[in-house]
Amino acid sequence: MANSSISLTSLDFADYKNSLKTYMQSQPQFADYNFNASNLSVLLDLLSYNTYQNAYYMNMIGSEMFLDTAQLRDSVVLKAVELNYLPKSFRSSYAQVNLTVTNPSNTALLTIPAGTTFTGKAGSNSYIFSTNQNIVLNASDGGFYANNVDIYEGTSVTDTFVIQSTNDAQKFILSNPTIDTSSLKVISVENNGSDAVPYVLSTTLLDIKETTPVYFLQGSDNSQYQIILGDNVVGRKPADNSVLVVSYLVTNGQLPNGISVFTPNGLLNGGTVTVQTVSAAQGGDISESIESIRYNAPRYYATQERAVTTTDYETLLRVTYPEIQALSVYGGETTTPPQYGKVIVSMKLYNFDIVPPYKINEYTEFLKVRAPLTITPAFIEPEYTYASVTTNVKYNVNQTTLQPADISAFITSAIQNYSRNNLEDFKSTLLYSKLVYAIDNAQSTIISNETDYKVMKKLIPSMQGNKNYQLNFKMAINSNLPPEALNHEIGDEHAVQTSKFIYNGLLVNIEDDGNGNLRIVQEQSDGLHHTLVDTGVGNVNYETGTINITNFYTSSYFGDSIRVYIMPRNKDNSTNENVIFEIPNDEIKVSVQIVRQ
Repeated sequence: MANSSISLTSLDFADYKNSLKTYMQSQPQFADYNFNASNLSVLLDLLSYNTYQNAYYMNMIGSEMFLDTAQLRDSVVLKAVELNYLPKSFRSSYAQVNLTVTNPSNTALLTIPAGTTFTGKAGSNSYIFSTNQNIVLNASDGGFYANNVDIYEGTSVTDTFVIQSTNDAQKFILSNPTIDTSSLKVISVENNGSDAVPYVLSTTLLDIKETTPVYFLQGSDNSQYQIILGDNVVGRKPADNSVLVVSYLVTNGQLPNGISVFTPNGLLNGGTVTVQTVSAAQGGDISESIESIRYNAPRYYATQERAVTTTDYETLLRVTYPEIQALSVYGGETTTPPQYGKVIVSMKLYNFDIVPPYKINEYTEFLKVRAPLTITPAFIEPEYTYASVTTNVKYNVNQTTLQPADISAFITSAIQNYSRNNLEDFKSTLLYSKLVYAIDNAQSTIISNETDYKVMKKLIPSMQGNKNYQLNFKMAINSNLPPEALNHEIGDEHAVQTSKFIYNGLLVNIEDDGNGNLRIVQEQSDGLHHTLVDTGVGNVNYETGTINITNFYTSSYFGDSIRVYIMPRNKDNSTNENVIFEIPNDEIKVSVQIVRQ
């Protein structure tokens, strides 16, 4: 007899049992049974338990079959393999040093062999750095030297495989999950060691012949990587019984970043090695996250190794260069004035203040062969827009032993986390309600907060005479404030205001007058009022957020810049194109009030 009451969508144990019980009660053979008290209840429990486990298992199997729903890293990686996407591996931290060798035993020719090691310390932890190639030193008076030598963090590891052409199921899976795939060196040792054929990584099938010694790389189980060799149709296949030797670095990711002191591990040719650091360790990173793979894999597949849309540019650059922290690409036709035939690329790199020229050359060459002939990539530095947050928080002292300073620390951390998770990138949006919510939830005893923020840009003026400056906030400025008299209270609000600087020997700042004009004012001796020093120093367009400061000169200012603050018209504000939005630590101002409830 069919049972129409069976639930096919529920994953609840009790629902399964009730469904089975309803079915059994509908059968005349069991009409008089008490299913809650009889031994048959145990059988129903067993059937329900088995059904529940099978349903859960099948649901998980179904979830892991798709890239969007998979939860296990292995599942996500293997689905990415189908899209020809290689998840980014760990990356070795690297530093640049100058080396000097004095009193070597051989003074004719001195070479630093590949694999020469140095030790760097971060706190109590030591990390090994090494050279990745032979370096011939230059002779100098009393010794030898080499400048700008790259050293890479990590331990050198070698995996070996014996090629068995009769074993179609043979796989070449590298043994360590924390390898830096960019350090891979693959050699096929053949004819009993008399021949060594180097293999190079290929990411495409173009121009690969049956004799081309290339290997392909793809993700595998347990965060490992698998090498795929040619089959004498696409790529050269190593000879039978040859030995495949794969060497690489096993690295600690980002942990050694920032190390600037390196100690050589021993003498070089009997000589003493002195190390001078040119640039501290940087660039180390962990493997790509699940969410990043989930986002990048289908987009990389859609690019088909060509850069046509702005999304293609972003995907190709992000996938190929893990040092890119933030990236924005947009058409030159959207700029003012328009730059037709150009794609504007703006990026922020990990551990770099600006993008160095050699990196720009590298990115340009990479894009050149993938972009249309008539399109030229143009790299520009990002602009920074900052939020200056002021918050007054009330908390219930009767519910905690924490002091106001402790509450303030929680709030500061919450604001920093909001900036880190929601801003600090191109095309980001500061949502006022989310910021207020983050502050309220910084600690359980917080009752309420009154929060406001201004938007700030940094102006670094020239010390070489009068100059004109333009700051474009690209957001509307509050124009509803009443005009201010020439002499007014210091606490009066202004849509535009700067930090203090020295002007003609006076300590002053710039503010707007409410009518779109900028003026220089000075604090009076009473400490309560501002008085006019100079007018005609510029203007402000409240609609576009553009500030023009004209014919301006200062002999000195405080800190890293003159900070220009605006009061935005809207509570929620976004950035676009090459602008990064963030909340600096020194622009977070927290006051805490005690409330007893």
